Amino acid sequence: MRLRLLSPRALGLTGSLMLAAFAPMAPSRAATWSAPATLSSPASFVDHPFIDFGTSGEGLATWGYTIGTGPGSVFGLRAARRAATGQFGAERELPVRVVRFALYGRERVVAVSQRDEGARRDLGVAFGSTTGGIGAARSIDRFTSVPGYGNWPELAANDRGDVAVVYLQRVRGGRRAVTLAQRRPGRRFAAPRIVASRGRGAFGVTVALDARGDLVVAWQRGHWVEARVRRHGGRLGPIQRLGWTVAQDTRLHAAVAPNGAVWVAWDAQLTTEGGDNGPFTIRVATRPADARAFRPARVLERNDHRASEESRVDLALDPAGAAFITWPGWDGAHARARLATLTADGRTANIRTLSQPGYDAAVRDVATGRRPGEALVVWARLDAVGELGTQVLAGPVAPNGAYAGEEAVSDADRARLPAAAFDPVTGAPIVVWSQRIGPDGPGVPVAQVRTVLRAATRSPTP
Repeated sequence: MRLRLLSPRALGLTGSLMLAAFAPMAPSRAATWSAPATLSSPASFVDHPFIDFGTSGEGLATWGYTIGTGPGSVFGLRAARRAATGQFGAERELPVRVVRFALYGRERVVAVSQRDEGARRDLGVAFGSTTGGIGAARSIDRFTSVPGYGNWPELAANDRGDVAVVYLQRVRGGRRAVTLAQRRPGRRFAAPRIVASRGRGAFGVTVALDARGDLVVAWQRGHWVEARVRRHGGRLGPIQRLGWTVAQDTRLHAAVAPNGAVWVAWDAQLTTEGGDNGPFTIRVATRPADARAFRPARVLERNDHRASEESRVDLALDPAGAAFITWPGWDGAHARARLATLTADGRTANIRTLSQPGYDAAVRDVATGRRPGEALVVWARLDAVGELGTQVLAGPVAPNGAYAGEEAVSDADRARLPAAAFDPVTGAPIVVWSQRIGPDGPGVPVAQVRTVLRAATRSPTP
């Protein structure tokens, strides 16, 4: 995403937002990451890498793959267990209909699957573990599906076993209704309920839970982002309007802090197939733990450049409730990996640039560690035309907030789409990514293209 920073006055921000985006960057640090390990067998394409951990240190990496193109292509979903000892196991096939994962508890896994039956969709949930695989999906709803934007369900789970799934369905009059299905610890899913259906149709959705069961559901409706919040043991509150967005092109990210504070961040840009685009804007709204309403949304960055399809915005909270929001910023010549750190009360933010100048960075993920203030942002260096990733890099932020510069995670050879997580036991960060290892260049037959999933880790930050 090619972004251009505006001044605090142009963004309507007060002195509580401290901009460090133009601070001089330290030189690249010496590589401290382990040699890449190959987790998958080769495929034509490897996409959607994912890595997460349970509280025991058991982890799971998943990825989608495609072999060939056209009617004869084969696609699927695979996973590899990362044992608490730090070793990855052999890859295994997963049900192809699984579209979302979450890990919770010591080593539990929950997965959401969907099967289309004409205009109808069957939404199911399956449970399992990192050690024993994932069981058969149990249907939790059948409904009229919504094609196009906002077509994917979103999933959240906490360590005690609360699970929430939010999705869109088409209801009477053709409206898009936001629907929530919930499971209490140790119980079956309750009957799904519609949480928003009036007015203009909804598009993107997101959901988040905290350790106690506090929940937020957010969605886009028309040109607005809206949300409902439920405190543990209570009912969903009223619909609240959080801020402005762009119709049909908003990606939402939500989180609930340990103290019950609620965060919703979103980025949006209206684009056309002809290459035209409207402004690209990143906003965040906060609802403090003791408040009944969200504060007005804050603009983190706004620009007029078309976003790269390789990039995305991400949000994570640390154990103290501070928020880390990452996105690719624009320095006037290149996209740069940026990170906003907001205090737990949401009043003060520090924005800094993590990637070095001179190349376009496609930001993909931010993970927070077990210590307050600790975070890791990962991105890919884009090729000369700014389209595909060529190398995976990382920006580790120490618990004291210190940042010494970007680190190379992969070699500079067609590596892209990184995802990151911290081992909760050792505190070590790990990154997985897609990397092409077969021949390259114009005219290379698809049958010769070879792509794998790789992983690397590094020692915990002192």
